[in-house]
Formats: sequence, C-alpha cells, structure tokens
Amino acid sequence: MKLNTAIVDDDKIFHFLMAIMLKEAQISSKPVCLQEGGQFLQWWRTQKNTSENSLLFLDLNMPFVDGWQVLDELKNENAKNIFVVIITSSIDPKDRKRAESYPMVIDFMVKPIHLPDLLKIKHSTSLTPYFL
Repeated sequence: MKLNTAIVDDDKIFHFLMAIMLKEAQISSKPVCLQEGGQFLQWWRTQKNTSENSLLFLDLNMPFVDGWQVLDELKNENAKNIFVVIITSSIDPKDRKRAESYPMVIDFMVKPIHLPDLLKIKHSTSLTPYFL
C-alpha cells in the first residue's frame, strides 16, 4: 500500500530536516512540503479521491490557515483516508488534549523531532499495514 506524505510547517529548515529523517526512517522518500494549511487543503483535496491514503505531519501554529483550521476542515469533510501527526513547539497539555479530540490525529510530537520519534509512529496501529 502506498502512503502519500505531506509536511505542513512554515519553517523551510524544518521541511529540510524532516524530509531527511522521513527518508532515513523509510517512511517517505519524497514528502510534499507545504508552508501553510491552505496549501495543504488544496493538495489534499486532489489526493482524497484516490485509493491512496495520506500521512500528514502538521504544525499547529502557522500564518494564514493554521493547523487547527486544517483539522477542523478535515473533520468537517469527514476525512477518512488521512492520518495526522501533530508536530508543534507547544507543551501546553490543552493543545494535546484538543488535538486528540480529532479522530484523524494518531500522534502528538513536540519539537524538536528526532529519528526515534518517527520510527515509533511506523509501529502505530493505524500505520503498521503500510510498513510491513
């Protein structure tokens, strides 16, 4: 099974580092890197009708369309073919609890992200079939 992967964060250096780690973790060799939520929603709407699922690494705090707005849109569209990993600098437990209320969120990671963090998500119940 194929898994389309996207990184949505307003930091280009983070894109670069995540792309290297995703390749090293054998999660994705070419993730789509987008700088804000509106760009992601446009990309995702072209992907959602394919038979392929998507894995999204989503920052919460971005200009224009932030991560919360993306999650609200996905929830409103009853998104079923997407797995979301929150990547944030927020250590506020309220943010974690709020993120966990969205059915498509499978993990919540606080920056900085390290390779072992990414290796761990490959073994999550939702993603295991993609990495056998």
